[in-house]
Amino acid sequence: MRIYSDGRFRCVIAFEDPGMPNWLDPMQLPQGQCMFRWYDGEPFDLPQTRVVKLTELAQYLAADTPRVSSEQRKAALRQRARDSLRRWGY
Repeated sequence: MRIYSDGRFRCVIAFEDPGMPNWLDPMQLPQGQCMFRWYDGEPFDLPQTRVVKLTELAQYLAADTPRVSSEQRKAALRQRARDSLRRWGY
C-alpha cells in the first residue's frame, strides 16, 4: 500500500494492470464490493470514487505517482504469496 505525498491513499480498480501502485484487480468480474477501514479519521473523510478511462488515468493521480513495471508487479505478487503462506505456517 502506498500513501502519496499529499497524505492520501489512492487505488485503481481496473481489469488490466495500469502500471500504478495500489492496483485492485477485479479478476474480470463485472461487479463486486470493496470495504475500506480507517482509524482516527474525521467523520467526513469518506472515500471518493470516480470512473475514468485508463488512457486518462495519469491526470487524476498525484504528480509523484510512480510507475510499476510488469516485472515489479510480478515480483510483488510473488512476495505477497510467499508472505501469505508464511503467515499460515507453510
